[in-house]
Amino acid sequence: MQIKYAIVWMKFRTAKIFLFDGSEIEDSCVEIVRDRLQAPDYDDEKARSSGANDFFSEVVRSLQVAGEWFILGSRSGCFGLLSYICRHRLESRVVGTTVIEVHESMSVLSRVRDHFSAMLLKNERIHHD
Repeated sequence: MQIKYAIVWMKFRTAKIFLFDGSEIEDSCVEIVRDRLQAPDYDDEKARSSGANDFFSEVVRSLQVAGEWFILGSRSGCFGLLSYICRHRLESRVVGTTVIEVHESMSVLSRVRDHFSAMLLKNERIHHD
């Protein structure tokens, strides 16, 4: 069974991916750290770009278990991931993005739970009317 949503929290050089089945968000997550995926010494722009692509490729690979993706985090992290997603023609899987500056995963989970709870309530009302 495929997971309905993946929530990606983009931080500086890290991405945390939470899975959400439509009713409950798992408290555990997959964490991808950019530094692990890069060679230690980049002297030119092409090499730096390749390191970013490796990072975003790994994030997208982890997202593939879910049908739809919600991206939140720093402005540069969200933009970088969205750029990669659009270059690979996967933008139809993105259901939302939000730029936020929070530093604790519980704040992130709380915001995402609120967002999806409101969305699910709205969908329930539409189907009942």
